[in-house]
Amino acid sequence: MKCGILTFIHTLNYGATLQAYALSQCLQMSAYDVEIVNYTCPAVKMREEPRFPSFVDIKDIKHAIGMLFKFPEHSLRMRRFRNFESKYMSFGNCCHTTNDILKYYNAVIVGSDQVWCPQITGNDLTYVLGDKLFPNQKIISYAASFGDKSFPDTLKKHFETALKRFDALSVREERGVEILCSMGIKDAVVSVDPTLLLESGQWKRVEKPVKTHGKYVFAYVVSERNQTLAFAKRAAEQLDADLLYIDAYSGRPVSGARNMGGCGPDEFLWLINNAELVVTSSFHGLCFSVLFNKQFRYSLSSKKNNSRLYNLTMQLGLERFDVTNTDLNDRISYVKPNNELAHLREESMDFLRNALA
Repeated sequence: MKCGILTFIHTLNYGATLQAYALSQCLQMSAYDVEIVNYTCPAVKMREEPRFPSFVDIKDIKHAIGMLFKFPEHSLRMRRFRNFESKYMSFGNCCHTTNDILKYYNAVIVGSDQVWCPQITGNDLTYVLGDKLFPNQKIISYAASFGDKSFPDTLKKHFETALKRFDALSVREERGVEILCSMGIKDAVVSVDPTLLLESGQWKRVEKPVKTHGKYVFAYVVSERNQTLAFAKRAAEQLDADLLYIDAYSGRPVSGARNMGGCGPDEFLWLINNAELVVTSSFHGLCFSVLFNKQFRYSLSSKKNNSRLYNLTMQLGLERFDVTNTDLNDRISYVKPNNELAHLREESMDFLRNALA
């Protein structure tokens, strides 16, 4: 069976690239002929590609200055991301429409990532596909996400009609189940993020060493910048360690710390796996901390109930290890979390196997 994974591609986002890699690897290990659908969402491309500020961007001076600061870092990161993709990921023929996608594959797996979030995709409806082109064609989703913003009523009818054609539906968060229920779709399940389907040893095989100078704390920041970096700085001092960081969006330098924002996905994995402590506001930063059984602290906004980070730590019994827990001697034991993760992983793999059978 020829399978295509329809997700975000050619981004500069560590989680987006690594979840696509992980899902393709899992399917390959289950003996499926799989590749990643070569479709690029225009809105995602516009947001992800390194570029100098345009006339429109200059209207927001702060944003424009940030773009200038990030341009060299993002250009270097883009080269390293493309090297990772060419080495480890298989893409199909270039597709421009849903018919292009459906004519190439016996089965299409939509997800993971926020492929059903209109604010991210710019209302790109490609990710809900269309009518099947031939008998026995499978269309399923795996850990697809609507994001954490309100879903527009104007798109509900189109999504309802399209998603009712899917053979099986898996979403990444409980909120996705609730949105689908509001459309009259009652049989969706929640599955783990694809990065969690692979075990630590499988990730270690693709990590790439980075030159460092002794032990370090690694901070990966996608939100809650001030509290994440403040905790990381204090922890580095307490542990007598260097502070290395990647800041996904801000171009402001961090005094006394080394910016690792030019790293590729394989180097990102190594930085997490070899850190004394990981401090992160990123869901995928947390995922890889758990996979590598690292000591970590995570930071949250006040909207705790909508947080993927909090939901994952609740599932694994690790919710107390946020940045309000300043006792670095309070160390994580991974016996129970590893057992729970193995159970969640098997449930999710069962969904994939049954959905594609």
